[in-house]
Amino acid sequence: MELPIQFMTLHREPVRHQYFSKQDCRDPFFDPVVRAWIITNPSHCRDLIGSSNLRPIPYADNYNALEERLGIDFSSLAYAFKYIPVCLHADGHMRVRRRMGEFLAARKPSLNARIPQAVAAHFDAFRREGRVEVMKDAVLPLAIDIMSAVIDVDISLEDCANVSLVFDASIGINKRRRVATEIATLRDVISSRLGESATEEDVGLRLALLMFGKDSLIGTFGESLHRLLEVNSGSRLADIAYPELPPQTGVPFIERLVVTPFQLAACDFAIGDGVRIYLQSFAYGEPKSRTNFFGAGAHACLGRPLSIEIWNAIVALLSKVPLRANVLSYSARTSDYVFACPQHLQVELYE
Repeated sequence: MELPIQFMTLHREPVRHQYFSKQDCRDPFFDPVVRAWIITNPSHCRDLIGSSNLRPIPYADNYNALEERLGIDFSSLAYAFKYIPVCLHADGHMRVRRRMGEFLAARKPSLNARIPQAVAAHFDAFRREGRVEVMKDAVLPLAIDIMSAVIDVDISLEDCANVSLVFDASIGINKRRRVATEIATLRDVISSRLGESATEEDVGLRLALLMFGKDSLIGTFGESLHRLLEVNSGSRLADIAYPELPPQTGVPFIERLVVTPFQLAACDFAIGDGVRIYLQSFAYGEPKSRTNFFGAGAHACLGRPLSIEIWNAIVALLSKVPLRANVLSYSARTSDYVFACPQHLQVELYE
């Protein structure tokens, strides 16, 4: 007898691979635990990603309501949300998205030069026989190196270890306080390292990129390497047919609220309903469908070119390694319910 799917944790459970590979004809349904419509059919997901019937979760409003009700200072979060496109709607979204796009475009030459160097440095352990803790030895330091280059400020993992938890609606009040404190501290760190001439926007854009970008990169490359090495167990790294795009995403779903009633697959979506759109569903069809990992149109991920450049550099390095690889152990991160990310991934390399 099949156990019921738990949608709070599906994105990090091994059963997701089988579940998403069979979802082509599944209709939407409302999950009372997640308190949202579950969308896993890739066609429905594509239709809804950029739908004007939906809006992003109003994180700032939600935290403002908590602050008023509980008397807790969440001003550091209100500041950060002003610069995160995925937290904004309509004109606010477009304005911040445009500024962030301009910021990333200006950083592109430096990033293109840094990425191959960073991958070569942090993935060096893959060139030698032995055991590699992929997350600790390669992916985590690579992500911090790249994010430091993105924002043009040197930061450490300790500076931003838990900032992405702010997107998790299920965490308790004490954890929310700790995250708010960490984000306030990170804001001060960025500001002090930029110097007195830095504007509020200079700091805010960099803070926003760290809050959402760090774990997106860590999850995407960690989960992609796990899946590739697991499927190709015992193969030489140089012999693996690497896909053009990462085969997995660290952002397993996006969540939206209905602002205009609509109908999909004979289901009525009412104003205020939550909608969970599983980007993971695109990992199990045609390889080209993985472009949908990055959204579309006005909601396309601004970090897509960066992610692809990093992936290409990782593939270029591994494609030259004659060693075989086996996954020895893996565990998923369980500190949040938002990102898909390995906590631990140990691999053995041998001739």
